[in-house]
Amino acid sequence: IIKNENHALRFMTHYRRLNYTDSINKVSFLNATIQLRKSLWNKAVELNANYEISGGTELQRAFTYVEVADGMGIYKWTDYNGDGI
Repeated sequence: IIKNENHALRFMTHYRRLNYTDSINKVSFLNATIQLRKSLWNKAVELNANYEISGGTELQRAFTYVEVADGMGIYKWTDYNGDGI
């Protein structure tokens, strides 16, 4: 929007609408970013400010842990209270 040697202001938006073939509902996403840059005292000090907002859904993650022999995995479970869970 504004750009010169000492100032810059940028505003970006992204809109996406998805229509999944196995779903009746359409999903919309809106992301917006505002970036401000300002130079002071002959570029001795530079100020940067960023603001970002997103709307929509995020992928749900599920984790499954499988018991393996000691020393074979990358995670270790310690049953601190001894309840076997």
